[in-house]
Amino acid sequence: KTQEESERIIRSTKYAPMGKRGVSISTTVTLFRDYTIEEYTAWANRELMTIVQIESEEGVDNIEKILSVGGIDAIMIGPADMTDDMGIPGQIHHPRVETAFREIIRACNKFGVAPGVHLNNMDDVKKWAAKGMRFITYSYDSKFFKDASKEALHTLRGLPTSK
Repeated sequence: KTQEESERIIRSTKYAPMGKRGVSISTTVTLFRDYTIEEYTAWANRELMTIVQIESEEGVDNIEKILSVGGIDAIMIGPADMTDDMGIPGQIHHPRVETAFREIIRACNKFGVAPGVHLNNMDDVKKWAAKGMRFITYSYDSKFFKDASKEALHTLRGLPTSK
């Protein structure tokens, strides 16, 4: 929601000099490579993504301050929480929501950060990808199972039965 929260996130997710994350270079963390601490922390700061969620109008209003901290690789919009915070739960096509999405895309592009969103509808994925969303998550596992089950039941119910 705020620049201060963004600063805390970077401090806790990045190694020095960008942040103050604790250092442990166990073999699993380094993918079994021989790194010095300096090599590993430089690699991790460069390669590991820090993704910040924006789920409120306050976050949209502060998006430039949030991004100005540096070290953020992507913004992920949480549309369910955002629309709930706006008092229009679930209305992701509402003009206020679309304005918020566009503002986040604009600010992310200004700061060289990937704008992103979680969507459950492929038409919305296509729409927002065309408008500049570059980090999109689609649907969720239980919806895939539900949709596949519905399609299978529809097919099975249409099969001829023997007498």
